[in-house]
Amino acid sequence: MAAALPNDCEYRLQPDGLTELVLDVGTPVFAERCFAALRELLGIDQMVVFHRAAGGGLSSPLALHAQRADIAQALARLYLRHYHSRDPHRDWLRPEGEARSLRLRLTEARDLRDAEYRARLFGEPGLDAKLALIARSPAGMLYVNLYRSGQAFAAGELDAAASQLTLLARLMERHLALSAERSVPSLGELRGLVATAAARIGATLSPRELETCAHTALGRTAEAIAAELAIGYHSVVTYRKRAFLKLGIAGRADLLPLLLAAGQGAA
Repeated sequence: MAAALPNDCEYRLQPDGLTELVLDVGTPVFAERCFAALRELLGIDQMVVFHRAAGGGLSSPLALHAQRADIAQALARLYLRHYHSRDPHRDWLRPEGEARSLRLRLTEARDLRDAEYRARLFGEPGLDAKLALIARSPAGMLYVNLYRSGQAFAAGELDAAASQLTLLARLMERHLALSAERSVPSLGELRGLVATAAARIGATLSPRELETCAHTALGRTAEAIAAELAIGYHSVVTYRKRAFLKLGIAGRADLLPLLLAAGQGAA
């Protein structure tokens, strides 16, 4: 007979990174934590997401790179302006109609016949392989592109990760829907709120201090801010420390009420 459990037990579960993302859906930190979870799961170097609502145009709400975010963002803009009509998966990049579907498509740069497409979107940024998740439904289309440098994706990896990738696609769909509903302030709007909050107490922040505070308000880590601004980690820490000192606060938990008050005052 199995031993009886005590009446008062505490069990600490250790969920995987993608499951943890459920708590981050609809928040500003979702994209970075999603990218971190996928790097751990599949060893990717870049993630670029495209979205098309039913009856709407194609946009790129998320673009991240392991070293420099500007690389992923530049490639997303390049794709939207010049290359989406030449995508090998273009026939799948439209809303489904009456059903829901999810497809995984593998691409190796060396197999692409369009030499210009291969050079601009893979060769120049140093990318060798792509795993695409294409989720379609009557509400729209989600196109998640996961890139690697130096190593192709193996079929065994995809078999092991298939259920988690399915979860990822559904979480990302929900995240985009919630983000659209909540209308998260842009970085420019947050910079303005930080400047307003500083002015109300007679403080003046430098452009870098304003930028760092705006990113911090979105929940981004010092490492992520450094990558986004292409500056050193220690520089970010210094700018943040100076800004918090001028604002008379200790951390992000104190920053958010200041920005809320600044926004209400402006209204």
